[in-house]
Amino acid sequence: MVLKIGKIEIPKWAMLAFVAVLIMTAIYIPFASGDPDGLEKTLEEEGVPEPEEVWNAPFHFGGSFLSDFAGVLLGMILCFVVAYIFYVTPKKKA
Repeated sequence: MVLKIGKIEIPKWAMLAFVAVLIMTAIYIPFASGDPDGLEKTLEEEGVPEPEEVWNAPFHFGGSFLSDFAGVLLGMILCFVVAYIFYVTPKKKA
């Protein structure tokens, strides 16, 4: 079974994988740890000041469930689009 959106055909397995990852993400986001990771903790222990921000991301991770979920959803969509482009790109025969 294939889902057709205009000229794009998305296999059923790809849609099921997308939905499964989205559901797992929605379940596990509330359990994400607020503790610093290894590098961040080491820098804090050594008294290294936090660097200035170079770029402000459109979504701030750890802000709220909705912003975290929106960031994950955007990242998943981008990954699936790139994977789909590689999937449908014809291969050159040697």
